[in-house]
Amino acid sequence: MRRSDLHDILAAEENHRRRALEVIARRGAPRPIDGSALLPRITRGRLVLATSRSRHRGIATFATTFLGHQGWLVRSARVSLLIDPILCEEFGDAYALGYRIYPPRDLRLDAFPAIDALFLTHEHDDHFDIASLAKLDRRIPVFLSTHSSSAGFAILREMGFVVRPLVPGVPVAIGDLEMIAFCGDHLSVNSDDEWDALPFMVRHREGAGSFFTMVDIMMIPGHLEWARACAPRPGLVTWTNNTLDWSFMADYVPDAVVRDAGTEACTERMETGRQLLERHWGRPAAMLMCAGGFTFHGDRRWLNDRVFGIDTEAVCRTIGSHHPNERFVSTVPGQTFRMEANRLVAVWATGTTSAWLPDCRSSRTCSSAASCFAAFTRC
Repeated sequence: MRRSDLHDILAAEENHRRRALEVIARRGAPRPIDGSALLPRITRGRLVLATSRSRHRGIATFATTFLGHQGWLVRSARVSLLIDPILCEEFGDAYALGYRIYPPRDLRLDAFPAIDALFLTHEHDDHFDIASLAKLDRRIPVFLSTHSSSAGFAILREMGFVVRPLVPGVPVAIGDLEMIAFCGDHLSVNSDDEWDALPFMVRHREGAGSFFTMVDIMMIPGHLEWARACAPRPGLVTWTNNTLDWSFMADYVPDAVVRDAGTEACTERMETGRQLLERHWGRPAAMLMCAGGFTFHGDRRWLNDRVFGIDTEAVCRTIGSHHPNERFVSTVPGQTFRMEANRLVAVWATGTTSAWLPDCRSSRTCSSAASCFAAFTRC
């Protein structure tokens, strides 16, 4: 592909994003796709969720559970959406890297609620994991980034799924929840190989709450203006930590300096993002730090203390000390965040069966890691 051709493609995508923003500003959000029509017409044994109206005096609620890395389970009283799930403890076989989910967990699929739709934001194997998808009921409708390859769509169809494109700017309504994907900015920002990744928002259509994440794309004001057109105030907003430190390969850089600078630099980036959010959209109900949720194992285990130099708890603690009336969370698998009227009203660890060990959380080479897990059971 010639450089001029690539520029034309990127320019066309930017024009599409701007036109979509103009349409939203002029007429409101586009008419949503009714994803409910794709749901299998079968009787389901659905678990009674903690978000049930009957248990909360008729108040509509919205709950988001962190599954690990960048996987999420978003629920209302009526429906459950699964997003970028890693359901196996090991992944990355496509590149022979052999990652393992971190922190360790015990994921009990039989305790999950019935899933009404699956969304895959892009094809990278920490979001599109074939072994994880193989664990799911083929009757679940799947939405894959429209920018993904024809091979990605073909794989899902060959597995037996009904797959539809997830199109930026076109909401997908599933019951009382709505998924809205956004375009990444590939002109003014270097997005590396994240060309098919779609930032997104899931919002409760009755205003109970919302969840917004840039996934692996850098946040810019245009994204927040688009988000504000879909939801007047931010709810839960994630901050992605994708930092991997390979500087140890240059022996003239002291490890301690790199590690401290990494956490400090990450804190500064997240603070900048918080300010951008407040300026262009508003103050979120909470900022949730995620990603970097894997570890090397086996003969690559020695890499862990070298590569993962960000102390995410320290980042959230530092920013929280500067903004004591706001919530910043370094997420761990199994945490659920429940919202009502766009306010965060509860945070709990879903089915935690053993305490998190301090040395496990600070070191990915902890020998006791196998005994430190969160089990996802009915809330």
